[in-house]
Amino acid sequence: FQIVSMFTGDAELTSPYESSYDGFSMNDVRDAFSVLSFEWLHVFDMGCLVQFSYPVQFFTNTAATLGVVVIIGIVFRESVRLNRFRPFLNKQRATQLLMVFLFTIYPKISKLSLSPFNCKTFMDGVTRLAANGYQMTCWEGSHVMLTAGGVFYTLLYPLGI
Repeated sequence: FQIVSMFTGDAELTSPYESSYDGFSMNDVRDAFSVLSFEWLHVFDMGCLVQFSYPVQFFTNTAATLGVVVIIGIVFRESVRLNRFRPFLNKQRATQLLMVFLFTIYPKISKLSLSPFNCKTFMDGVTRLAANGYQMTCWEGSHVMLTAGGVFYTLLYPLGI
Protein backbone atom coordinates (compact mmCIF):
# COMPACT_ATOMS: atom_id res chain seq x y z
CA PHE A 1 0.00 0.00 0.00
CA GLN A 2 2.76 2.47 0.85
CA ILE A 3 4.22 2.16 -2.63
CA VAL A 4 0.82 2.61 -4.27
CA SER A 5 0.06 5.66 -2.12
CA MET A 6 3.17 7.42 -3.42
CA PHE A 7 1.60 7.75 -6.87
CA THR A 8 -0.46 10.90 -6.79
CA GLY A 9 -0.82 11.55 -10.50
CA ASP A 10 -3.64 10.42 -12.72
CA ALA A 11 -1.68 7.51 -14.16
CA GLU A 12 -4.15 5.02 -15.55
CA LEU A 13 -3.94 1.36 -14.71
CA THR A 14 -3.79 -0.22 -18.14
CA SER A 15 -3.92 -3.82 -19.20
CA PRO A 16 -3.78 -5.53 -22.60
CA TYR A 17 -7.04 -7.27 -21.65
CA GLU A 18 -10.46 -5.69 -21.81
CA SER A 19 -11.62 -4.36 -18.51
CA SER A 20 -14.89 -3.13 -17.10
CA TYR A 21 -12.96 -0.59 -14.99
CA ASP A 22 -12.42 2.09 -17.64
CA GLY A 23 -11.05 5.28 -16.15
CA PHE A 24 -9.70 3.54 -13.02
CA SER A 25 -6.75 5.63 -11.88
CA MET A 26 -3.99 5.35 -9.26
CA ASN A 27 -5.80 8.04 -7.27
CA ASP A 28 -8.77 5.68 -6.99
CA VAL A 29 -6.50 2.93 -5.66
CA ARG A 30 -4.81 5.30 -3.20
CA ASP A 31 -8.15 6.63 -1.97
CA ALA A 32 -9.61 3.15 -1.58
CA PHE A 33 -6.73 2.00 0.63
CA SER A 34 -6.02 5.28 2.45
CA VAL A 35 -7.75 4.08 5.59
CA LEU A 36 -5.11 1.36 5.97
CA SER A 37 -2.29 3.88 6.37
CA PHE A 38 -3.73 5.16 9.67
CA GLU A 39 -3.10 8.71 8.50
CA TRP A 40 -6.64 9.46 9.64
CA LEU A 41 -5.46 9.18 13.25
CA HIS A 42 -3.38 12.39 13.05
CA VAL A 43 -1.60 11.26 16.18
CA PHE A 44 0.41 14.40 16.89
CA ASP A 45 -1.53 17.04 14.97
CA MET A 46 -2.96 19.83 17.11
CA GLY A 47 -3.47 22.40 14.36
CA CYS A 48 -6.91 23.34 15.66
CA LEU A 49 -5.41 24.47 18.99
CA VAL A 50 -2.07 26.03 18.15
CA GLN A 51 0.02 26.54 15.02
CA PHE A 52 3.61 25.27 14.97
CA SER A 53 6.32 26.06 12.44
CA TYR A 54 7.43 23.20 10.24
CA PRO A 55 10.84 22.66 11.95
CA VAL A 56 9.18 22.53 15.39
CA GLN A 57 6.53 20.14 14.08
CA PHE A 58 9.18 17.94 12.44
CA PHE A 59 11.44 17.57 15.46
CA THR A 60 8.57 17.32 17.98
CA ASN A 61 6.78 14.55 16.11
CA THR A 62 9.87 12.49 15.34
CA ALA A 63 11.31 12.86 18.85
CA ALA A 64 7.94 12.12 20.48
CA THR A 65 7.74 8.82 18.64
CA LEU A 66 11.21 7.90 19.82
CA GLY A 67 10.22 9.04 23.32
CA VAL A 68 7.19 6.74 23.42
CA VAL A 69 9.38 3.78 22.43
CA VAL A 70 11.84 4.67 25.22
CA ILE A 71 9.00 5.03 27.75
CA ILE A 72 7.64 1.59 26.84
CA GLY A 73 11.15 0.18 27.38
CA ILE A 74 11.54 1.92 30.76
CA VAL A 75 8.12 0.74 31.98
CA PHE A 76 8.97 -2.81 30.89
CA ARG A 77 12.34 -2.76 32.65
CA GLU A 78 10.93 -1.30 35.88
CA SER A 79 7.98 -3.70 35.82
CA VAL A 80 10.33 -6.67 35.60
CA ARG A 81 12.62 -5.19 38.27
CA LEU A 82 9.78 -4.62 40.75
CA ASN A 83 8.08 -7.98 40.27
CA ARG A 84 10.27 -10.49 38.51
CA PHE A 85 7.81 -13.40 38.60
CA ARG A 86 4.67 -11.52 37.58
CA PRO A 87 5.52 -8.16 36.01
CA PHE A 88 2.83 -5.68 35.05
CA LEU A 89 4.32 -5.37 31.56
CA ASN A 90 5.95 -8.65 30.59
CA LYS A 91 8.05 -9.17 27.47
CA GLN A 92 5.13 -10.37 25.34
CA ARG A 93 2.86 -7.45 26.31
CA ALA A 94 5.65 -4.92 25.81
CA THR A 95 6.41 -6.33 22.37
CA GLN A 96 2.73 -6.29 21.39
CA LEU A 97 2.29 -2.72 22.63
CA LEU A 98 5.42 -1.60 20.80
CA MET A 99 4.41 -3.31 17.54
CA VAL A 100 0.87 -1.88 17.59
CA PHE A 101 2.24 1.61 18.29
CA LEU A 102 4.92 1.40 15.59
CA PHE A 103 2.52 -0.11 13.04
CA THR A 104 0.04 2.67 13.72
CA ILE A 105 2.54 5.52 13.52
CA TYR A 106 4.93 4.08 10.88
CA PRO A 107 3.37 5.57 7.70
CA LYS A 108 3.04 9.04 9.16
CA ILE A 109 6.49 9.12 10.76
CA SER A 110 8.12 7.70 7.62
CA LYS A 111 6.46 10.36 5.49
CA LEU A 112 7.53 13.05 7.96
CA SER A 113 11.14 11.86 8.18
CA LEU A 114 11.46 11.89 4.37
CA SER A 115 9.72 15.25 3.91
CA PRO A 116 12.86 17.48 4.24
CA PHE A 117 14.13 15.99 0.97
CA ASN A 118 11.06 16.97 -1.07
CA CYS A 119 12.33 20.19 -2.67
CA LYS A 120 10.96 21.72 -5.87
CA THR A 121 12.73 24.20 -8.15
CA PHE A 122 10.59 27.02 -9.47
CA MET A 123 10.94 29.08 -12.64
CA ASP A 124 12.82 31.81 -10.77
CA GLY A 125 15.54 29.26 -9.94
CA VAL A 126 14.76 29.09 -6.21
CA THR A 127 14.39 25.64 -4.68
CA ARG A 128 11.76 25.46 -1.96
CA LEU A 129 10.58 22.82 0.50
CA ALA A 130 7.20 21.33 -0.45
CA ALA A 131 6.39 20.10 3.08
CA ASN A 132 6.52 23.66 4.40
CA GLY A 133 4.11 25.05 1.84
CA TYR A 134 7.03 26.26 -0.31
CA GLN A 135 7.89 28.93 2.29
CA MET A 136 11.37 27.62 3.18
CA THR A 137 14.32 27.80 0.78
CA CYS A 138 16.07 24.46 0.45
CA TRP A 139 19.69 23.93 1.44
CA GLU A 140 19.88 27.23 3.32
CA GLY A 141 19.45 28.19 6.97
CA SER A 142 17.18 25.94 9.02
CA HIS A 143 16.64 23.53 6.11
CA VAL A 144 20.19 22.21 6.59
CA MET A 145 19.26 21.31 10.19
CA LEU A 146 16.04 19.68 8.96
CA THR A 147 18.02 17.67 6.41
CA ALA A 148 20.38 16.39 9.12
CA GLY A 149 17.36 15.39 11.20
CA GLY A 150 15.78 13.82 8.14
CA VAL A 151 18.87 11.69 7.50
CA PHE A 152 18.96 10.56 11.14
CA TYR A 153 15.24 9.73 11.37
CA THR A 154 15.21 8.11 7.92
CA LEU A 155 17.94 5.75 9.06
CA LEU A 156 16.11 5.19 12.34
CA TYR A 157 12.49 4.77 11.20
CA PRO A 158 11.88 3.85 7.54
CA LEU A 159 15.12 1.90 7.12
CA GLY A 160 15.71 0.79 10.71
CA ILE A 161 12.35 -0.74 11.57
